[in-house]
Amino acid sequence: MCLSFRELRNVEVVVRKDHTCGWCAETIPRLSTARYRVYVLDGELTRDWMHLECFDAMADSDREVVCEGWMAGDFERGVAA
Repeated sequence: MCLSFRELRNVEVVVRKDHTCGWCAETIPRLSTARYRVYVLDGELTRDWMHLECFDAMADSDREVVCEGWMAGDFERGVAA
């Protein structure tokens, strides 16, 4: 069963400082292109940044894995679950 999820923003950005990828937990270096998301998950406002290939991997992943949630670093960079 999916958690309560509502996406508020999902855009491609050039990051102004280093960020940690929400999928693989590797660093997204300053001035790199990344996917920035803002969403409400189980009533909590959350935001994250992802490498573009990690965002694509998440989109290609088994829906059950995505619905169960994960912690940054649970998956390899750019590899679908």
